Amino acid sequence: MTQNKKLLAAVCFSFAITVSVSILSPTVDAAQIKKVYRGVTNFDTDDTALSVDIGGSIVPSKTIILVQVTTDTAVSRDQNSFFCGQFEDSQTLFIDRAGASTSASVSWQVIEFEDGVNVQRGLSSLAAGVNPAGMSKTIDLFANMTDYKKAVPIIQTKAAFGQNSNDNEMTDLFWVDANIISNSQMTIS
Repeated sequence: MTQNKKLLAAVCFSFAITVSVSILSPTVDAAQIKKVYRGVTNFDTDDTALSVDIGGSIVPSKTIILVQVTTDTAVSRDQNSFFCGQFEDSQTLFIDRAGASTSASVSWQVIEFEDGVNVQRGLSSLAAGVNPAGMSKTIDLFANMTDYKKAVPIIQTKAAFGQNSNDNEMTDLFWVDANIISNSQMTIS
């Protein structure tokens, strides 16, 4: 084979692989992260809510909050173990729990995206009672999305339950499933 034929064969093979990969690969979308703030907040035995300066200013409609308890409070009341976060303003995070009888530490992250993200926030509840198993609720979203199949729900739970009655109480009662079912609605169950 001459040099030109080898080059032509390599180019054609490369093109064929590129076209095949492009056709067979799913479309991937990504959002660029602009800023990430992290911290740990310590709750005393009687603290149910604390305000935290995040260390900068964010745009809430482009920002998500992640919270996680980092100390073992599962040996006492459930109310001590489940925390929620929301913004007081563009520089302050508000972290709370339903009740307090044990100290706890909470790791938090505030992640702001550059563009391509529209964060919606809200509060809701399922039916009152000790065992809301089988309950579900449809929630109307504040603004219609353009493609709900690209949406990611982030759910935070809390409740003021008493002493654990069994080892599985927290798992059974706090497992909340969220599904975006249309450009304007979400279900929780």
